[in-house]
Amino acid sequence: MENGGLSTKAGQLELLSWIVLYRPKHVWLSPECGPWCAWSRFNSQRSLQSFQNVQDQRKAARVHLKFCQLIAKIQINEDRHVHMENPWTSELWSQEEIREFVQASIAACLDQCMFGLRHPETANAMQKKTRVQTTSRAVFQELDQRICDHSHEHSQIAGRCRVHDMSIQVSKFASFYPRAFAKAIVKGIIQTKDLPIEKPIYHVEEDVVEPPKKKAKLELEDMEDTPMADADHPWTDVFQNLKAELPKSGVKTSTSPMHATFRAIQSKVPGTPSVPSRQERG
Repeated sequence: MENGGLSTKAGQLELLSWIVLYRPKHVWLSPECGPWCAWSRFNSQRSLQSFQNVQDQRKAARVHLKFCQLIAKIQINEDRHVHMENPWTSELWSQEEIREFVQASIAACLDQCMFGLRHPETANAMQKKTRVQTTSRAVFQELDQRICDHSHEHSQIAGRCRVHDMSIQVSKFASFYPRAFAKAIVKGIIQTKDLPIEKPIYHVEEDVVEPPKKKAKLELEDMEDTPMADADHPWTDVFQNLKAELPKSGVKTSTSPMHATFRAIQSKVPGTPSVPSRQERG
């Protein structure tokens, strides 16, 4: 933004107003990679204080990620495109704040050395593994799989360098896109004629998984509604006896093999040895 940073509410409102007013067909997002890059992971392991510093930086950066997600939502709902760039190895891509956008787009992975990124002093190539998450198939096709062919040496993106008689960090210099990379992006945007990859993504209701129904307990009072309540059913007399003997609540235990219910069940199951009566045993 020319008139304010996106870290302020005023800057965010200005950009949102601009998007609503001018309805751009493409929006390019490039969140700050510092809190999510490999160096932040390295620094977080140096000490407890360094770890806390990295966590504080990430907490502040999440506000920006939520804002990027909002812009993506506006663009996709209006059948327009959005693209987001960050290092290939950035932990940004796994953050919950931009999960919906990542799911609704495709990832183009590339090495910027293949687009001419060079160290300003040594002229050695700088690899800078980059990922562009895009809703445009044309942009994806222009950028994806431009991977280093290892035909050249690389300078590490670390330390400081001089550019136009000014001393700056090499990482700061590498944050500017090489001319060939910028041209490939523009070419993909010009060739874009399709709708966003997934449309719509914000109005699809998630499937509601109902919990399994509990098995209904067979109440003795409901036996009249069961098939076995039929007067002609062979087990009707057994269940009627159970209904008469069992208490309304609690447990009733019977272990005697001479119980009328046991003998009635034995009589209904062919081949089951019967228990002799007192007279038979006498």
